[in-house]
Amino acid sequence: MSRANIVSRGTPSHHLPDGWCCYLLLCADGSYYCGLASHLSTRLRHHASGKGSGYTKSIPPTMLVWFESHPTPQSAAARETQIKGWSHKKKAGLAEGFIDLGSHAKHVQVSLAKARAKTRSTSSPTAHPAD
Repeated sequence: MSRANIVSRGTPSHHLPDGWCCYLLLCADGSYYCGLASHLSTRLRHHASGKGSGYTKSIPPTMLVWFESHPTPQSAAARETQIKGWSHKKKAGLAEGFIDLGSHAKHVQVSLAKARAKTRSTSSPTAHPAD
């Protein structure tokens, strides 16, 4: 699946950074999932195709709403830990752009729906996802 299958409003997928990032996804039930990745566009494709974390396998993500570039996996993990400790309301504030975490942080709206639909339409009807 190409990066073009991740549809964006505001930040095209080719503007997603390479290197370590902390990111926030909006899920289908209105919850937020915070994670980290060494290559964000690849990780988003994993989430969209059901190959992401256990949480996003059961509650699919619908949109990337925020990400922040980091120089090291340790700094990305520290930000992830911080955000995971936040309330839903505070995560929503970050997603909506009301919380500024610095120049490396980006408020975005990148839909994962087309990537998810593309993955499902190309799957074999007899294929079973790994548990």
